[in-house]
Amino acid sequence: MKLRKGIYYLFYVPTLFIASVFVITLGQLMTMRMRLTIATSWNRFVSLSLLRITTGIRVEIEGRENIPKQAFVALSNHQSEWETLHLCYLLNPVNSVLKKDLLHIPFFGWALWGSGHIGIDRSNARGSLKRIEKLGLKRLQKGINVLIFPEGTRVAEGEYRRFTRTGAKLAIDANVQLVPVAHTASNCWSPSGRFQKGTIKVVVGEPIDTAGRDPKSLTDQVEKWIRETANIPTEKRQKPLG
Repeated sequence: MKLRKGIYYLFYVPTLFIASVFVITLGQLMTMRMRLTIATSWNRFVSLSLLRITTGIRVEIEGRENIPKQAFVALSNHQSEWETLHLCYLLNPVNSVLKKDLLHIPFFGWALWGSGHIGIDRSNARGSLKRIEKLGLKRLQKGINVLIFPEGTRVAEGEYRRFTRTGAKLAIDANVQLVPVAHTASNCWSPSGRFQKGTIKVVVGEPIDTAGRDPKSLTDQVEKWIRETANIPTEKRQKPLG
């Protein structure tokens, strides 16, 4: 697997550089939706084709028909780098909420910024919430979906981190549907980047209408569904079933 991982990165890095340079340069002459489409073509190449060829990782997707035609907020569990790539392709056009430090990485980070992804300072919870509310609303009004990982960071298999209510609040305030997404990326890709041959399953849940809902109950509903669907812990130190 070390050899396969090496081959993966041998192709990953050059294609990342090329895609980033394109978004930063010629991509700036295009609309944000067009830039996202180009960027997610690279995401698709990496998360499906390149990984399958070099590592043997396969992907099964259930519930594509549940992805709304109109703008929405998506909430997903977070286990690895893989879902940050694949979900941006699956839910395109979409902007992710991510730590602002990523935007400072040469080329890659600049491309993220140029594609409209929302960078936040995790050490400033209140400021981050306001930024997500402000920029997230603008994205949704332009017809661009917003993807949030409510655990806030990658969570290793068997560990627990409670969901924040930020995504639910944004969906309620913007009066858009909330789409839960569950996946089993940790079966093949750990938070630290270790690969393992196998199958990653992605399930897109039915969109939830947010009118008249409150952030707490909505977040609890989505968290319960994601944990049950992805078979991940429901409390601290509890081991996943199976």
